[in-house]
Amino acid sequence: MMAEQGKKTKVFTARQIQFARWLCLPRNVRQPRTQRALARVWGMNECTLSEWKRLPGFADLVHEETIAELGSGWPQVVHAMIREAENGSVEAAKFVGKLARRYGDKLELTGDAVRPLSIEIVCGEPEAPASSCHDEGGRVGR
Repeated sequence: MMAEQGKKTKVFTARQIQFARWLCLPRNVRQPRTQRALARVWGMNECTLSEWKRLPGFADLVHEETIAELGSGWPQVVHAMIREAENGSVEAAKFVGKLARRYGDKLELTGDAVRPLSIEIVCGEPEAPASSCHDEGGRVGR
């Protein structure tokens, strides 16, 4: 497995990849539960594992493994968020709306002589992408 670090590519050992996969799991399901115990099982010094975490590109590797792990559970997450939204959770509704591309947050930066910089968060339906089928009045052309 390789992880990108700028333009350089880092090749990790099989054991380092195993460690990254262990790290990407939630702490309550890791076996063994602690890094110290994992080092003991592998017959290594715990400091070696800590050093691996500081290797260039290792954090990227853990991220890649986390995303891969998330992939299999993603449909359940989405459906759980839909249920939460249906039960009234505003944050879940925003998440589902953004996922469905029916909702978006937009930052507007404005300024004048009185208020040099103003930041406003505008919540609502995202702007539709421009289409060559519409004229300037928004009418669909043929």
